[in-house]
Amino acid sequence: MKELGSSIDPNMVKPFYWFLHKQFRKIFDQIIINDQELKSLKLLVEKKKQSVILVPSFKSYADFVLLTYIHLIYGIDLPFVTGLKEFEEITFITTLLRKAGGYFIDKS
Repeated sequence: MKELGSSIDPNMVKPFYWFLHKQFRKIFDQIIINDQELKSLKLLVEKKKQSVILVPSFKSYADFVLLTYIHLIYGIDLPFVTGLKEFEEITFITTLLRKAGGYFIDKS
């Protein structure tokens, strides 16, 4: 259970995602977001106090980070996000991602 543990530390999240924002601007031409759907999600979470499970495609390792990044940009409560166990081997990244709500599982 300790391996699945995670927390969200706003003091760690904001500087981490500020750094990512700078990097994303350098490496991506654009990030296309369905603005209307995200605003609907925000309303669902805030007004109806509903629990929401988001299932990213995980077509890349960036999905893990982008999901949290987009939540931060839209002011939606940060999600707890599943990442692959391979990330746990990168000590610095593991600490940052755990503080941003990430936890890791073995895909097998």
